Amino acid sequence: MNPHYLFNSLANLEQLIIAEKYKNSQIFISEFSQLLRDVLVNSRQKLISLTQEFCFIKKYIQVEEIRLQRSIDFKISHSDELPVDHILIPVMILQPIIEN
Repeated sequence: MNPHYLFNSLANLEQLIIAEKYKNSQIFISEFSQLLRDVLVNSRQKLISLTQEFCFIKKYIQVEEIRLQRSIDFKISHSDELPVDHILIPVMILQPIIEN
């Protein structure tokens, strides 16, 4: 995860608090801490399942929605026949694509 992203996220949290948007601040802290936990846990592994990566991407987008204060329309779809629990990919391989 890019240090610039961390700085911007914390700056956005600060702005939520200054604007007295306490409920959004609490939600952001909860979602952001879960995202950071996933980053730390997953960084110890070289590969994770596609399912885990999809879950991470969903959390990342939830944090972005709060940070940017707007809804992001997205959909992750795959064939039901695709064994996403058994397909292993490098950790955070999709995140830079989603971020940009």
